[in-house]
Amino acid sequence: MPRSAGGIHSSWRHGWAVGDAVALPLRGEGWPAEAAAARVAPRFRSRRALRWAMEHLQVEWPIDLMLQSGAMQRIAEQSYFHRQGMRV
Repeated sequence: MPRSAGGIHSSWRHGWAVGDAVALPLRGEGWPAEAAAARVAPRFRSRRALRWAMEHLQVEWPIDLMLQSGAMQRIAEQSYFHRQGMRV
């Protein structure tokens, strides 16, 4: 059962698909129930691929190099240690 409106449409669609997968073979139409259910069930291939990429391909060294550059140090000095409103 979905807990938010984000999954309500997909649960509705999959509920109808599974209902058809069970009902059609009972009426003598369509695929066997297991094959029909497997055909309409979501496989989440792209979501699995993205999750694998986030777990295995994430690196921090480019960000560390950028943060250690002189330009970023000057930006940090200006934003954190610059006194606003005081002119000499």
